[in-house]
Amino acid sequence: MADGRLVTPQDLGLDVPLVLTAALDDIRARTERLALRECLQRSGQNVSRAARDLGVSRTTMYRLLSKHGMQP
Repeated sequence: MADGRLVTPQDLGLDVPLVLTAALDDIRARTERLALRECLQRSGQNVSRAARDLGVSRTTMYRLLSKHGMQP
């Protein structure tokens, strides 16, 4: 059933290519932007409340917004 010593996914007909379409940094940045956007919407655009909900300081919240080119 297997060509080698170990059974591989290909031996079982499970030819699933492992392809990453985006780098980890890109995925992390998109997720961070989404979290910021959603939290600001839930807080009624209140930066202090959104920062508190995310568990970061208001200063950090402004830094993150600036990093992603977002306006409060």
